[in-house]
Amino acid sequence: MQKAAFSIYKAHDINLSFFQLSGFTNGFSLEEETRSCTISDMDIQGSVGPAVDLTKSISILLQRVLIREGASVGVAANISKAAMDGCVIWSNQSSA
Repeated sequence: MQKAAFSIYKAHDINLSFFQLSGFTNGFSLEEETRSCTISDMDIQGSVGPAVDLTKSISILLQRVLIREGASVGVAANISKAAMDGCVIWSNQSSA
């Protein structure tokens, strides 16, 4: 089984942009006190699990992120604080 395209653990002030991701379990996994990160201008397609998986993350910003044709939820946020701006989530087999 594939893993996350980007796995970020206990990191801060990371900005990722302009990637097209396809066929991973998660496009992004941000975990355990990850904070002040921005994900922008992304196309995440065909993820098996949540396209963006946030666990215990703070001040995460998703800007202009397209999440499509996934087998699970578009975004999973557990014990996290995040904002979304200009994102589109569609045609996933579960909820947004």
